[in-house]
Amino acid sequence: MKKEYKKYPMLNVLDNKGHRIKHSHQRITKGFADCDTFNIGTYLSQLVPAMLKDFKENKHSYPVFYKEDGETMLAEEESRKKWDEILDRMIFLWNELDDELCSRKNPYEEEFMKAFEKYNETYGFFGEGLMSEEEKKKAENTSSVKVHFMNEVPEYKEIHDKYMEEQKKIEEYQVQCKDEVFDLMKQYFYDLWD
Repeated sequence: MKKEYKKYPMLNVLDNKGHRIKHSHQRITKGFADCDTFNIGTYLSQLVPAMLKDFKENKHSYPVFYKEDGETMLAEEESRKKWDEILDRMIFLWNELDDELCSRKNPYEEEFMKAFEKYNETYGFFGEGLMSEEEKKKAENTSSVKVHFMNEVPEYKEIHDKYMEEQKKIEEYQVQCKDEVFDLMKQYFYDLWD
């Protein structure tokens, strides 16, 4: 099944059979493909949780954990359970970094996308329809284009601002998830083997 890129639709165009063969060959020969380095954060947020899930489901061992006194080992079943909880937390946090899997959704997404589409139809993707005569002349002479955004148009400002405020909250949440999962990865890095 072909993956659809909702957030970056241009990636759908780039995703063709020739590229997939090339990228498969690159992964075999060097361990990663050119497309993986396009956005390493996104690539890792898709790869690492899948690896951790497989690791958890197929593991044969787990680290030794100690009680709060630091000297008494937990019982075998308690250690296994604690390790599963840690792995589940890592998987959850990594998935939260993937915009499509993140549990936090922007409630204004649909309304914003409709407004954005209407804005593009009316003013163009870069807001060319909002360019002043002076900006048009400058663009012709210098190939420097002033980009206009939908929040500059009163009818779109409210939805733009609401959407962006929610996106900011989601991004702050994702930063917290990233920080926590990296702390867990640091703490248990040498335990991620079977």
